Amino acid sequence: DVMIGEELFLAGTQITPAIQGVLASVNARQVQVFPRVKVAVLSTGDELIGDGSPLLPGQIRESNKTMLAGMLAEAGCDVIDLGVVRDDEAELERVLRGAAGTCDAIVSSGGVSMGDYDVVKAVLGKIADMTWMQMAIKPAKPFAFGQLDGVPVFGLPGNPVSSMVSFELMARPALRQMMGHTHISR
Repeated sequence: DVMIGEELFLAGTQITPAIQGVLASVNARQVQVFPRVKVAVLSTGDELIGDGSPLLPGQIRESNKTMLAGMLAEAGCDVIDLGVVRDDEAELERVLRGAAGTCDAIVSSGGVSMGDYDVVKAVLGKIADMTWMQMAIKPAKPFAFGQLDGVPVFGLPGNPVSSMVSFELMARPALRQMMGHTHISR
């Protein structure tokens, strides 16, 4: 099928089942690859309800974490679902530090706007090197990026459409680049 010395695949090619078959057919038992990144995903906020129970005044259904977990998987990441973390500084710090110790990146949803006091901003501002910004796009204006113990942290807004847009424009390309992809944007 191929000549000896012929290059079969370029660096950055995603290993699919068909490519695995070609590699097996030429007895390429070991190849250098970029591994999938392990990404922790969480949503934050006392108002989020994800268990299907009736909503009380001021509560909303959790949807961002669910959506982002699917988008992370679609981007080729291994997803670690950390659930919904309540507005408790000690609990949020524990969860984020645990994620930084076991994952390659963290994606959080909620608590990155430039408005009132927020537990996410307070905790990440204390334990991570973060940049809080207002991007000139709408939706998805608020965004945060930084590192916690060397692990990239992407802070996405709580509005579902804003969260999706900021993930697509900012987090997804960075995560795909971490995995060695050459085509990082759609």
